[in-house]
Amino acid sequence: MKEEYLQIINEKTANGVKFIINGFLSSVNSHELQTALDEALKNGEQNITLNMNQVEYLSSLGISVILNAYKTAKNEGGKVVIEQPSESIKRVLTITSLDTMMIE
Repeated sequence: MKEEYLQIINEKTANGVKFIINGFLSSVNSHELQTALDEALKNGEQNITLNMNQVEYLSSLGISVILNAYKTAKNEGGKVVIEQPSESIKRVLTITSLDTMMIE
């Protein structure tokens, strides 16, 4: 099913790690992003960038996964930011007032 498609590519950066996310971040597959973020945080990555240019849908569970990683990273002196959000993701982040906190 198209709505369940999710691809997460992990790239090491000079400052931390970047996840390039493609597809639908739904309640069906949000656990995949949670697993990737949890692993990065467990491995000491404090600065995480989420490239959401190719994300077509973000569920409330997806938002929760991102916020939990944001809080964990912030408590460790790091950050989670979203770069290049697609228009639909930008709308969701604006509606939830997360745009000023997370978009970079």
